[in-house]
Parts: sequence; structure tokens; C-alpha cells
Amino acid sequence: MNDPQTASESPEPWEQQPGEPNRWYARFERFRLAGPSRSLLGAVKAEREQVGKRSTRSVPQAWAKAAQQWRWRERAEAWDAHERYQVRAAPCPASRRDEPPACPGSPRLAERRHASSL
Repeated sequence: MNDPQTASESPEPWEQQPGEPNRWYARFERFRLAGPSRSLLGAVKAEREQVGKRSTRSVPQAWAKAAQQWRWRERAEAWDAHERYQVRAAPCPASRRDEPPACPGSPRLAERRHASSL
């Protein structure tokens, strides 16, 4: 694995971890990108569908073991939190004074919420 990071840096949780096989990391990526409603079974089914295999109603033991060993749930949740932070930190597009704010973190939205609760 070519790692552009120095030995003192550890990868972000959603990046490939040291020693994590490429095949399992690719499967983790499928799981991670499924979003907050993701499931291990959903990732298994998506892969099987992609390669033309019949669907399944259970998670293979190897998948369950790898997901636990490589902490897929924890890492995917870290990704979700990172994405939420990125959305909140993004600059809001300018809007006219008479339009509602376009961003959830907008001070004008907070003012409107406060005013409506009075």
C-alpha cells in the first residue's frame, strides 16, 4: 500500500487503515457510502448484485468478522459526523433580506426560531 502519510500521522478513521486488506477496505467503502441508514447486509447484497450473484438473506461470517475487526460501524459513523461538520462549516450562499436563510446554521434562522418561540 502506497501511503502518502508519514509514519507519525494516523489515517482518518474512514480511510484505509494500516494492514487493512484492499478487498475489505473496498467493501467498507461500499458500506460507508450507503449513508446513515447503512447495514452490513445491504453492503453484502449490493456487492453480490454488482457481480451478478443471487441475493442473500444473511451476512457471511467472513464479512461480519471483518466488519468487527476493522470497526466498520465506528468508522462509518465518524465519516457521518465529518460530513455533518462539513455541511455546517460550508459558507452559505448570499440571500436577499426578505428570503429565508439557505443554511441551517444561519444566524437569521436562529433569530427566527427564537422570535417564534416568544
